[in-house]
This record gives sequence, structure tokens and C-alpha cells, in this order.
Amino acid sequence: MSNNINFLEEIEKIRKKRKITIEELCAGVISPRSYYRHMQEMNSMKFNTLETLMKRLNVSLFELIILTYSQKRSKDPGTLSLVYNIYRNRLDLIKDLIPKFDGYRDDNPLINRFIDMHLYKYNYLRKEISLNSYTKLLMKILSDAYKIEDVNVYKIFIMIECYRIKTTMIDDMKLYKYVLEHDFCMNPIYSFIMLSMYLRTILSKDFSSKNILTLEHKEAIFNKYLDMSKYYSAMKPLVEMNLYHAYICKYKNNKHGERYYLVKYINGLVSSSCGPGIDAEFEMIREEFDIDYIELLEEAKDKIFNLAGSPFNLI
Repeated sequence: MSNNINFLEEIEKIRKKRKITIEELCAGVISPRSYYRHMQEMNSMKFNTLETLMKRLNVSLFELIILTYSQKRSKDPGTLSLVYNIYRNRLDLIKDLIPKFDGYRDDNPLINRFIDMHLYKYNYLRKEISLNSYTKLLMKILSDAYKIEDVNVYKIFIMIECYRIKTTMIDDMKLYKYVLEHDFCMNPIYSFIMLSMYLRTILSKDFSSKNILTLEHKEAIFNKYLDMSKYYSAMKPLVEMNLYHAYICKYKNNKHGERYYLVKYINGLVSSSCGPGIDAEFEMIREEFDIDYIELLEEAKDKIFNLAGSPFNLI
């Protein structure tokens, strides 16, 4: 398991506060030398080792999460808002946030590259830099990320964005394995977003024509996405779940299911978006599924209004 937030730093603070020696904390679990190395290099520690150290200090995982996030929130200029609104293509909501990142540096170099990537993406989406320039910047960020041994949500997120822009930048099966094995519990919102971005890439018509991943591979990622949706309530990923379900039905030649989930996706778009990008989504449906969304809704409206318990009433 990767320490996407620095639990070790909090463990070390608690150890010092309680005046427990490193030898006492590590006895029979990990050598003091290895403990020092993990602290100095800020790299990953096996979860069972981390868990044993927490028990020695009588502190729970959730207490560590609260401690770590409370400190990060006091320093962070708004990374989550930046990432989520760029994902939603709501650049209007983060215009005033961008200046707050001037000069900001996190202790974790991988988080810095993660933030840099989103700032570059913001400029690209605003058409301030070209696709070619954005691709070159991504290649540099990816190179820097690969120098860091840890594989966590930040590195995988960077890899997915690079893959989304230019699939040849990333090894297909390596990325698939990283995404499939990723423990989303430690950083749920970023995990949810990156998984949605990955699904949209691998399920698209252009990608599927390359026969890189099998339908079985894609279903495995989709099922992971479904599992995540049980625990987290971020609106856009939940709405997009219907789109990915429609894709799976499409590739299984389930026309009824395809159209059913597309109707749900369109309703979700209209209910939750009605902002920038919604017309592009309708065009995407036309291109990817060869379906006109207006005709689809006309066809489905009688069923929608006649369903038992329907919230709609004809006037």
C-alpha cells in the first residue's frame, strides 16, 4: 500500500510526544535502520507494518487520516477544488483559485508534479497552450514521476492523463495493472476521478478499435468503478457511471441496455450540469453510439412518464 498521505510523519510526531524510542516502537516489527530509511526517503511502507506500528502507539488509521488532512488543509491552496473542477470542465469556478498556487510547494515532489499537471491542463483547456506544448509538458512530468519509486494515486493519475492525451506514452498493461490493483480507500475522490478518466479513454470507439485491452479487462475496471460508487457521492463520476454501463452494453450487443443507460446518462447530465461541455457530451453520444440524443429521448419519453413511481407528471 502506498502512503498517499504521510502517515509516517504523524507516527513519528506521536512517538516523540509519548517519549517512545524508535527501538521500542520497532522491536520485532521492522529494524530501526529501515524505519529511518522510510522516514528520510518518504517512501511506502507495507500496510501490515504500518498497522502494527499504529497499534504500538494505540492510534487508529482514521485518527491518522484526520490528523494528516487537518494539517494539509491549513496549508493547501485548494488542490481538490482545482482537480475536481478541471475534471468537470468548470474553469469558471477556479479562475480566482489559480493565483493561490503561485509559489506553493508541497513536501511531496510527486504532489507538486500532480499540481503542475493540472495547472498546465488548465492553460491547455483555456487554449493558452497548444496540444503539442501540453504533450511535451506532460512528458517531462511523467519523466519526473517515474524517478519516484512510490506508486500511488498521484503517479497513477499522472499516467492516466498522459495516456488520455497520447496512449503511446504509457505501457498499456502496466497502467491497467496499476489501476486494477490501486487501493482507492486512501484517497477516494482522486481515485474516483482518475478511474472515470481511464474508463472514458479505454471504452471509447477509437481506443477499442486498437484491440489493446479485451472486454474482460474493461469490465474488470468498470466493476472496480461500481464498487467505488457504493461509498462515494461525487456527482459527476456517479452520473458518468451510466455512460460506462452503456458502453459495456454496446460491446455486448445489448441494445436495450445501451439505450436504457444512455437515457439515464442524459438525464443525469441535464440534472447536474447544464453548463459548459454539455453540448459536447451530446455530440459525443452521437459519435460514439451513433444515436441522436433527441430521438432517443423522444423514443423513451413514454416509458419514462409511465413508469411506476415516476417523479414526472404530464400537465
